[in-house]
Amino acid sequence: MLAESSQGKQKGFEYVKEVEQLVKQFSEIFAVTDQKLSQIKLVKHDIETGNAAPIRQKARPIHLATRVEVELRRILDDLQTRGGKHFFSTLDLISAYWPISLSKDAKQKSAFTATENLYQFYVLPFGLSSSPAVFQRLMRTALKPLLGEEEFCYLDDIIIATDTAQRHVEMMEKVFRALRVAGLRLDPKNVFSWNEK
Repeated sequence: MLAESSQGKQKGFEYVKEVEQLVKQFSEIFAVTDQKLSQIKLVKHDIETGNAAPIRQKARPIHLATRVEVELRRILDDLQTRGGKHFFSTLDLISAYWPISLSKDAKQKSAFTATENLYQFYVLPFGLSSSPAVFQRLMRTALKPLLGEEEFCYLDDIIIATDTAQRHVEMMEKVFRALRVAGLRLDPKNVFSWNEK
C-alpha cells in the first residue's frame, strides 16, 4: 500500500502512520494471491434461462460491441461531487467476481468444453453479460451505509475523498469494516492514499 502526504512533514507523517496502523489492524482484508479469497454469503448468482433449450454450436470469433452504460453517467456525477476534497484513497478488490458463487443450476449452465473435456464455473466468471451488474449490486449492498459524498464504488474500485486527514482515516476504517463483514478482499498492490494540499 502506498500512502503519501504533501501537508508538511509532521502532519503528513501522522497521516501516513494512521493509515499504516489501519492497514495492520485490518490485514485480513488484503489478499496477495487468489488463494486467499473466500466465498461470500451476500450474493449467489443464478443464470435465468427460462425454458430455453441449451445452445450447442462450434466456437467462432466474437465481435465485440461497445455498450453505453447508464452507470458511467453516475460515475461522472459522483466524481463532480468530489470537488474541493483534499484526501483521497483508491481501493481495488482482488479477482473481483470470484468470491461470488454460482448456484448449482447456474454451474451446469456455465459448462463448456475445451480439449475434449467438460468444465463448469463454480464462481461468477468475467465473461457473463450479467456479471458486472451482479458485482455492482454486491458492492452497493456491502457498502450501502457508506455510499455518498465521500465514498463511491464502481465494480471493484472504491474511491474515498474527504476534506481532512482525520475524516479520511475514519472513512477508511468504515470501508475496511464493511469489506471485512462482506468477506471481500483488497489487492494491496492497488491500494493508494494521498492528499493534495
